Amino acid sequence: MRAKNKRYFCDIDQAEQFGKLLWATACAAGADRARILVFICDGAVWIWNLIAYYFPNAIQILDWYHAADRLKRIAEEAFLRGADVTLVRGANAIEPKFPIRDIKVSSAEELFNEIKKNIKDKDIMIHAAAVSDFEVNNKRDEKIKSGQELHLELTPTTKILENIKILEKQSFSGRRKSKTFSSEIKKNIFLVGFKAEYNVSEKVLVERAYNLLKDANADLMIANDVGKKGRGFDVETNEVFIVDKNRKVKHLDLADKKIIASKVLDEIKIR
Repeated sequence: MRAKNKRYFCDIDQAEQFGKLLWATACAAGADRARILVFICDGAVWIWNLIAYYFPNAIQILDWYHAADRLKRIAEEAFLRGADVTLVRGANAIEPKFPIRDIKVSSAEELFNEIKKNIKDKDIMIHAAAVSDFEVNNKRDEKIKSGQELHLELTPTTKILENIKILEKQSFSGRRKSKTFSSEIKKNIFLVGFKAEYNVSEKVLVERAYNLLKDANADLMIANDVGKKGRGFDVETNEVFIVDKNRKVKHLDLADKKIIASKVLDEIKIR
């Protein structure tokens, strides 16, 4: 993969004007001709709306900081209920309010390694991390000078959620990864995953959440549509659908995220 045309812009204006600048800047870099277009964004719904409007076929990835925020809220609620909580999260994510065992990671590899080290004595795992599908091999510790052609080598990352119940042992040699699979299966852990979609129907949202649940052999999947007003990452409210293995769906109406977190834990408790 080559990053040839780099463009930068900044603007303090209304979302409409920002969208026009985004379109012009992206097209100048060849986005309108790209076969695959990926945007990494924060949780602001207005940004997701702009990308969906100007680039309807683009892939949108939520940054780790905002994905970790939803997990932090559930961890805090579980702690207040007396649970022994271990929080594994991005190093730059929001700090928990309570003295929770807090493990910070900076890559998908570190995240999966910490999960493997800590999962064996746990009864429940709530996995909310939005892990990128690829990682860069040729990382640099120093600033990269502008004005030169940049070559990026990308390799697929481990599908963490899908491997929670079938633990994977990895060995790393040089820049390439060799993988050996363990027969050790964590059958007893209660696994909860998250599925976020953007501006889809309730039927599609539930269907995609159920498919992910099956792929991961999870016990519950929490699904929400971040493209709807009052839902998502830059607001204090959310609406979710809880899907189980029997395809039974429980709808939690729009409410404060603390209330949503509490109700999610209630669903876990009764199972």
